[in-house]
Amino acid sequence: MPKVFFIFFTLILHAVFVDPCTGDDEKVAPISTDLLPPGSERLLYRKLFYDAKRQTHTRRNDLERSLVSEEEAEKRRQRLKQKYAELLGPLPVKSPLNPKVTGHIEKEGYRIENILYESQPGHHVTANLYLPTTGKPPYPGVLLACGHSDNGKAYPAYQAAAALMAKNGLVVLCYDPISQGERIQLPDAPRYGTTTHTLLDLGALLVGRSTVWYELVDGMRSLDYLRMRPEVDPKKPIGLTGTSGGGTQTTFFMAADPRIGPAAPSCYLMTRLRKFETVGPSDGCQWLPGEGAAGIDHFDYCVMRADKPTLVLAARDDFFDILSSRAAADETRRVYSALGKSTNFEFFEALSPHGFQQPHRQEATRFMRKWLLGDTAPIQELPFEPLADRDVQVTQSGQVFKDFPEETTVAAMNLQAARELARARKTFWSSTSESTRRKTVAELSGIPVTLRKKKPLSIQTQGTSEREGVTVEKIVFTREDDVPLPALFYMPQVRDREKKEPLQAVLYVDSRGKQGSDGAIKQLVASGKAVLAVDVRGYGETRDTGSYHKDINDEERTSMLAMYLGETLLGQRVVDVMTCLDFLEQRPDIDPNHIELVAVGRAGPVGLHAAYLDRRIEKLVLKDTIGSWIDDVVAKPLAPHLLALIVPGALKHYDLTDLEAALGDRVKRQ
Repeated sequence: MPKVFFIFFTLILHAVFVDPCTGDDEKVAPISTDLLPPGSERLLYRKLFYDAKRQTHTRRNDLERSLVSEEEAEKRRQRLKQKYAELLGPLPVKSPLNPKVTGHIEKEGYRIENILYESQPGHHVTANLYLPTTGKPPYPGVLLACGHSDNGKAYPAYQAAAALMAKNGLVVLCYDPISQGERIQLPDAPRYGTTTHTLLDLGALLVGRSTVWYELVDGMRSLDYLRMRPEVDPKKPIGLTGTSGGGTQTTFFMAADPRIGPAAPSCYLMTRLRKFETVGPSDGCQWLPGEGAAGIDHFDYCVMRADKPTLVLAARDDFFDILSSRAAADETRRVYSALGKSTNFEFFEALSPHGFQQPHRQEATRFMRKWLLGDTAPIQELPFEPLADRDVQVTQSGQVFKDFPEETTVAAMNLQAARELARARKTFWSSTSESTRRKTVAELSGIPVTLRKKKPLSIQTQGTSEREGVTVEKIVFTREDDVPLPALFYMPQVRDREKKEPLQAVLYVDSRGKQGSDGAIKQLVASGKAVLAVDVRGYGETRDTGSYHKDINDEERTSMLAMYLGETLLGQRVVDVMTCLDFLEQRPDIDPNHIELVAVGRAGPVGLHAAYLDRRIEKLVLKDTIGSWIDDVVAKPLAPHLLALIVPGALKHYDLTDLEAALGDRVKRQ
């Protein structure tokens, strides 16, 4: 794959320079700026996928080494559990649930109670409790995590699954996930369902949490409530199941809480690599930054709990590749065998589409009865008529934010956490050395990881054009195994040829691409400065046009994949800036002591990090960009999605305002 990049650069493209323009926003006829061949918009994602593939290879080698003995397999299992705990971060102190029953429905063989409780102070969870009316209590308890349905627990398949289990002697608590059913978090969002899992993830990531974290807390507190019920057998573990987004919740939950006994995730588990290759990264609730770097694949969450029984449910007619699920299941069986727990893992596939279809509901019920009641008889679901959404509604209005005007939303908790971290940020900047601060900023951004891969710089010139006293050099910077950086190098021709004094230089990075600020560039060149306008990865020619996902933006999948690798797209772009500085520094006609960086639009945070970490940047100019992660991202969850602009966990140490303050008079906003 890396050699493909170099083939691209054999193409020489004609360019014609444009007339001068009078203002920053005035449009002019552009010169030819396409320095890369068609298909370049796929380069960034392919590069990230290639890195994920290498991480997968490292994980597989680690797995194979662990299979030599039960002792080694157990060591790896414990390492995975520890790494997962580190990725999650600390969980909150438990607060009163304040449960309330708001209604009940009698059905044949079971009854339903509509339940309201608080997983965190002022943060309400709406749920339905399915209670058997036959047999003798107490009964085993099961949690049912809902998939990505707008109506949450009221979705017919989840009603059917809960009813089937209740009629088979299990108490089932089916609860609404964040932003589904009666728990809308961002009512003003244009699409307020599962898309808000991704929107809310931004603020969560910045404070060291995630949407996964919030859903896990909901699940754990739901388990606490289930344990409070006298109808639930306290001597038996709690079962857990769910499909699709509920399969996601089941996967993360079952590996994090030892109170979970039998678990049956449905329509979710496959290899991450195959998922990236097919459907791509998913909603913010379905991944954690650093999973790849930690060597954690989907099925490793099963391995973490090999001491507990797990049934993986898969569908053949699914966008989650069944071949990948089968291969990963075979690998997992080998691990369970090495651990001496081969009877604790089962895999079931049905000739059905995605979702909690009847075969999966039956198998999940059978599995729960096997491990909670000691009954291995097959289960046959009878025709089922779901209740109307209104019948299983917990709140008066149908939404917690309407019943509780002071409802503590996930967005509010993110903002509260960001503000509570102010003291930690102040201490970081007042009580640590400059070298420590710079190291921390670099590490959080994933920059050290990227720099370790830094290879010798190759500079390909694609021709020049001259007009109106300006020479424009078309250049492509490349490093082996990395994304090419196409650039236009503007050199004024009017200068003292006798003295040959090196020029001051401006490195111009615009998130719209290297031609996004034609007028401003012309003015800088007219002032006698050399200007290098560059498309750092994901801008201009390498913009990932295939990245649109659920009404978000064109940086969604590349940002997610970079974070999965343990890096950030922001950090990678900072390294691209450093690559351009390397080029300018080695030019004899450029004064290396007078290099200015202009960062426009979404490139602003890149510029702040680059200027703070690289002293070669004498001056930083910021245009039309955000000023603070707290004020412009966490406090504005409905703002256009800005995943590529953030650094997970950064607000524990710094905000963008801290970087700007540290730069002092080196930075200017326009």
